[in-house]
Amino acid sequence: MVDVKDTARLHLAALLAPDAENERIFAYAHNKTWTDWIARLKKMYPDHEFPDPPENEGVDMANVTGRPRAERLLKWLGRDGFRPMEESMKEVCDTFV
Repeated sequence: MVDVKDTARLHLAALLAPDAENERIFAYAHNKTWTDWIARLKKMYPDHEFPDPPENEGVDMANVTGRPRAERLLKWLGRDGFRPMEESMKEVCDTFV
């Protein structure tokens, strides 16, 4: 999961950073599953009904090695790093929930 604003910032960094030439930048902020998403949504919106998470869902074990590089580029742009997942989720979900 990655916030759309961080993705846009990383596109700008790819264009503007002097040391980001011919480089693939991985915008990968958070390892999450549907089980985690639903648990966080239930915590943020306790009065709303959400479906149960999938049974026996596996764990996201992805290990994207490019994440530190993307974080450095976000910091180069004056950010603290990737946007927190809850902040991003709340901004999107407040529109619908």
